Amino acid sequence: MNRIVPALVAVAVVIAVALILLLRTSSPQYPKTLNISAISYPNGVYLYDVYVGGNEIPLVYVQYGQSVLLVSARNGSEAYLLLSPQRLSELYRSANTTLTLVNYPELLGYTCSNFTIAQTIAGVPARVSNSVCSPQQFSTSTNFIQIVSALSQTPPPATLTFSGSAPTPFGEAAIYKNSTSMAYLFYTINITYYLYKLNNNVVYKYSIIVSVGPSTFNVTYLLRSVGDVNSTYTSIISNLSGEMPVKDMGGLTLVAAAKKVGMVAAGGNTTVLAFMGLNDTQSAQFLVNNYTLLRGVGLVILDAPNQPLNYAERLRCLYSSLGNKSAIVDLLREIYGRLLSNASNPYGVLPNSTCAVDLSSESALLSLALEGANMQPQSAALPVFVVVYPNSSYVVITGYNPSALASALGR
Repeated sequence: MNRIVPALVAVAVVIAVALILLLRTSSPQYPKTLNISAISYPNGVYLYDVYVGGNEIPLVYVQYGQSVLLVSARNGSEAYLLLSPQRLSELYRSANTTLTLVNYPELLGYTCSNFTIAQTIAGVPARVSNSVCSPQQFSTSTNFIQIVSALSQTPPPATLTFSGSAPTPFGEAAIYKNSTSMAYLFYTINITYYLYKLNNNVVYKYSIIVSVGPSTFNVTYLLRSVGDVNSTYTSIISNLSGEMPVKDMGGLTLVAAAKKVGMVAAGGNTTVLAFMGLNDTQSAQFLVNNYTLLRGVGLVILDAPNQPLNYAERLRCLYSSLGNKSAIVDLLREIYGRLLSNASNPYGVLPNSTCAVDLSSESALLSLALEGANMQPQSAALPVFVVVYPNSSYVVITGYNPSALASALGR
């Protein structure tokens, strides 16, 4: 009897050890820390719901080889962003505007960008294209955490610490967390990251919580579905992977749109699109003192944005009444001369009647021309002269700068 008891005890110990080993081998063993470089996606189309405050935005994340394509569609607009080791490209499409842009590395550590903006202005298709290079090292990322952290305008965490696991519709996920803080001016910014990683290294859920004083910002990316990469996405990736070379700047398309919405004063091989305001003293000084620069070239006069609509409508009626359209220049000189001399009624030459004028299209045309010349529309001083050459290239002169206009016209 005494011999049997030790034997039973030994058997029970063996069974208990076996059960412990079995349980250990059947439960996943997750690393205690996670470096975000371990996040890697198989080829596929991953649909995420992005929650920002009370808004929900769908985001398509396409992994295809070494490239990542982000797709977002809202309110009739589509945006595509391609990230690859040698390319960072964008495609944006709305009801009447298409933007394509590609950034790529060049020699000597430069980064170059080629872009095209196509827009329909008053029913006329217009387009501008250009390229620009800067002495910046080209860099991009195809890591999910780095990409969506950049989209959320927060620094990505380098590593995270294991804090548990949870079931998901795609299998069990390991939960990792990181908390950090940084000083900014008089505030301390606290950032907390939560990452749910699936067994195939895909992120099921990624949350960023940013606290600054009493304010909290929260963004969450939640995986909804996974699918295969179809021909639509491969075609977009292929198109955005090239350099998209600039053939011409598209200046002649600007002239076509300007003739539709502006006042054509003269024709010529080289055409000047003159954006001037009737109440702008800089425009007045330019035309009064330098009107001869506009002789011998094509000339289309356009209304500057933000000038009183009534002035523009009355000027358009005056223009419509002219048999010789080139006479509008002399009439403008008369108005501007009275403006500069502080006459009691500088606009007395204008009729009291009003005619339709499309200021929004004229403003869109000006913005498009400035963007095509790598200039910010918000910072353009009046008057603005767009000098378009027969080969469709063009230059833009802003502010009171007659010498620059003379040089652009070869005078």
